Amino acid sequence: MRFHIEVIDIDAAFLEGENEIRLFMEFPDGTEDHSSSSKRTRSISQKRCRPWLSALNKNIPITTLVDDSFPTAFADIDWQSHERSVNTFKDGPHIFLVKFLHGWLPVGKLVSRYNPIKYPSACPSCDEPVEDSKHFLTCPNPERRKWHATLTTSLRHRCESVDTDPALLDLLLWGLNHWLQSAPIPAHRVPERISHLLHSQTTIGWDNFLLGRWSKHWTTLQLQYLQRNHIEVKNKNHGLSWSSNIIRLMWDHCYKEWTTRNKARHGKDAEDKA
Repeated sequence: MRFHIEVIDIDAAFLEGENEIRLFMEFPDGTEDHSSSSKRTRSISQKRCRPWLSALNKNIPITTLVDDSFPTAFADIDWQSHERSVNTFKDGPHIFLVKFLHGWLPVGKLVSRYNPIKYPSACPSCDEPVEDSKHFLTCPNPERRKWHATLTTSLRHRCESVDTDPALLDLLLWGLNHWLQSAPIPAHRVPERISHLLHSQTTIGWDNFLLGRWSKHWTTLQLQYLQRNHIEVKNKNHGLSWSSNIIRLMWDHCYKEWTTRNKARHGKDAEDKA
């Protein structure tokens, strides 16, 4: 992804709302860009622009305001697998998937902003005062935590059925367990041949892994495993079919957990409310 910053009339009047910064973004293939062109122009709020303006006035490079890992992490994401997964997701309402992927599920933290009396911010299943997007998946309530074990079992069975590299399967489960239960990833048990994958996915984020934003190294290493062990290469055990199959399975379990959460909040009749 490439950035171009265009600043119009930088002066004190900016504080009065008479100035504008435009951020041009070019997205790689596979990202969700529903506009007619791959290039978008966005006006950024004054508050968020102030650091950029200050840097420009002081001749500080704009790149110093962006996390150094961001460009690399973004470029390392397998957007084709993500797109394939979105387009073939059939296990829940599409509106759920859109909100889930963009952090807009109506959890307590979000809806309480509109009416804190009618919509409490607390988790409906435990004493957490603010239910955010992560908490809905990591709630410590015993009934709510059951889905972690179910997800692990389902992923293991699915991955083994499509000839997944055992080392990749271990890392996949360790990574999810790390994000869902704050368990450390046993890096010393990760084979050297996939250590670059561990680094890449950790940079992208294991939360993003659950959201289908995988490192490109997953599919590359899976194909190498099949070839190295003389396993017949089929559509289902490599490439986009292999990765999107696993991603959709994770999303299916996330949707089921969302319905469980909604039963706790609204009662059984509102389980599909999104």
